[in-house]
Amino acid sequence: MAGTDVPGGVTELSAPRTRPLARQLAQWRVFVPFYARAIGLQGGHPTVARALAEHSSVLEDPWGRAARTTQHALRFFFGEDRTSAAAALRELHRPLGGVGYDGRPYHPWHRDVWTWVHLTTAEALLYAVEVTCGPWPRRELEAFYAETRRIGVLYGVREPDMPADLRGLRAYVDRGVATMLRPNPGTEQLRRAVLAGDHLRALPWPGPRPVNAALARVLARPSRTLLFGAFPDAVRRVWRVRWTALDQARYVSLLVALRAATEPLPDRLRMFPPAYRVLHPGRAA
Repeated sequence: MAGTDVPGGVTELSAPRTRPLARQLAQWRVFVPFYARAIGLQGGHPTVARALAEHSSVLEDPWGRAARTTQHALRFFFGEDRTSAAAALRELHRPLGGVGYDGRPYHPWHRDVWTWVHLTTAEALLYAVEVTCGPWPRRELEAFYAETRRIGVLYGVREPDMPADLRGLRAYVDRGVATMLRPNPGTEQLRRAVLAGDHLRALPWPGPRPVNAALARVLARPSRTLLFGAFPDAVRRVWRVRWTALDQARYVSLLVALRAATEPLPDRLRMFPPAYRVLHPGRAA
């Protein structure tokens, strides 16, 4: 497959339609468990949690924050110019910095933090693809991870800091959960916000206020289950989330329902519009 060399000795693939897991990553349903798992893995890190509290709108405008993150992701997955997308993302983080919950000064470009966020994003995407779309051949998952390593190099993650394969990625995440994640004021604030249903009140509901309030009450438990269910067990302990076998059964049932409800949809309803236009150029036109 044709490509061009980029810094770090890796090869940048140039054809969006041929990128690994393109059809799966085009689907909005994949991003439901992805965001949940990424929040769990990244919000438990004392530096990332502090950065979210000080510089992110995740509490005040969680859906807007998710939409902006999705736009960046789609540029990497389906855009033609990944180099400019990587430069824009890196510059977006240039002015951010402060002191983490562990008392250490931080900047998002800090080598360990930058690597943790990138690699846990990759792990969360792989998890989300498998729980929403079903198991996939290992070679395809490995190809996608190789692709994320290329992207990481583009915006400044050092190639030697990234494990060479999926087994190494999962071992890296497991070690990070055990050694870097700690309960912190950021995770506690986010946990309380979710338990209180703040994320549902922040939705731009189109209906009358009483109807919106009723919908928020109905969706409160399923949304909490989808969020905390995507956390690994060790991450739930960091977040101090109580989780039972019944909670796990509810989570699996919700994933089954999500898949059953979305599987019959045509691509134009199941995919993000920018991704649909790339994968179906004739029909999109």
